[in-house]
Amino acid sequence: MPDAASTPLPRPSSTSASSSSSLFVRFLRFETMLTPMLIRFVFYIGSVLLILAGLLAIYGGATARFGGGGRVLGGLGMMFAGPFLLRIACEQVLVLFGIYDRVGEIRDQGRSE
Repeated sequence: MPDAASTPLPRPSSTSASSSSSLFVRFLRFETMLTPMLIRFVFYIGSVLLILAGLLAIYGGATARFGGGGRVLGGLGMMFAGPFLLRIACEQVLVLFGIYDRVGEIRDQGRSE
């Protein structure tokens, strides 16, 4: 059984450097889509902002002298329905990009045959 000292260490591959430059070239040629990565970020930031806006509406309605009940209900609706509806909108955009990827795969399969 070979000991650890005699076992050669794996050599670092040159593909990691070329893959990062290849990724950059693909990015510059618009072969790599940026929007699917940003959509997730937009969802999280948008959800936090909707919840904060809902809390502010609830606070404004609760401290109003007259007629603040509508603002409280609107704030509750914003807090719960807002992130849900935002999620649906973000998923629709991601589905479009998923369709784009699948169509590209189908195109590439047609070229290889």
